Amino acid sequence: MLDLTIKTERLALRPFRPHDGPAVEKFAGDWDVARMTTKIPHPYPAGAGQAWIAAHAAARRDGSNYPFAVTCENELVGCVGLNNLERGSWGQRVPDDRTTVELGYWIGRPFWGRGFATEARAAAIEFAFDWLGKTHLVAGCFKDNACSRRVLEKHGFAVDGSRMLRSAAQGRDVECTLMAPLTRDAWAAKKV
Repeated sequence: MLDLTIKTERLALRPFRPHDGPAVEKFAGDWDVARMTTKIPHPYPAGAGQAWIAAHAAARRDGSNYPFAVTCENELVGCVGLNNLERGSWGQRVPDDRTTVELGYWIGRPFWGRGFATEARAAAIEFAFDWLGKTHLVAGCFKDNACSRRVLEKHGFAVDGSRMLRSAAQGRDVECTLMAPLTRDAWAAKKV
């Protein structure tokens, strides 16, 4: 599963490659992208993209993290990832941490408004349920990120509260919208 590529109508979700580092730094390091995440720093340090990518193979091997480069016509447009967790990173109660993964993503600003987030997330959800055998997914977004909330809701996530979480880019706690865990059954019903 280390080299798995998932194809959608317009996108390929593939493992990151070392040469993706500069594009990761450019797109994830954009203030408007980084400020909407908990973990991406701003400014994004030079060389940090390649260092982040270098850690992926070990995380995939041990099953703790599945980051995918989201590409369109072989151009990196963003990232979608699934992370195993001990407890929902967004603070949700999860039924069983062994069967639950956190779904996260970012799309580079030049590619906003094209439906890439919706398409990439759907493929990642399918991968989590069908390939990894997970039964629940958790996600969240900053309260002022209406676009991300709409993408989550399109996929069957429902608002389940809010809490304050630290934003590395903003250097402060930010109010976050928590989504109730998405179940395999709810996802299947949404697709029909």
